[in-house]
Amino acid sequence: MDSYEEWVDEYVSFMEDYKNNPSDMGVLSRSAKFLGKSEEMTNKFDDWKSSCNEAELAYYLEVQARTQQKLLSVAQ
Repeated sequence: MDSYEEWVDEYVSFMEDYKNNPSDMGVLSRSAKFLGKSEEMTNKFDDWKSSCNEAELAYYLEVQARTQQKLLSVAQ
């Protein structure tokens, strides 16, 4: 979950940079990095879900609440 939240933080930073300067080639080149990391996060999450206990589920819900707020901030 920690690596997922770090990925969301990185994605939010990328989206803020993109919103500020959508024609910046440096920003655009960063987008390819997220495709690979998205797949990695999906695989890690699938592995994690298969062995999740109650405490981990509670932590997951906390992380989801935080990351959803962060993603909403760049969606506006």
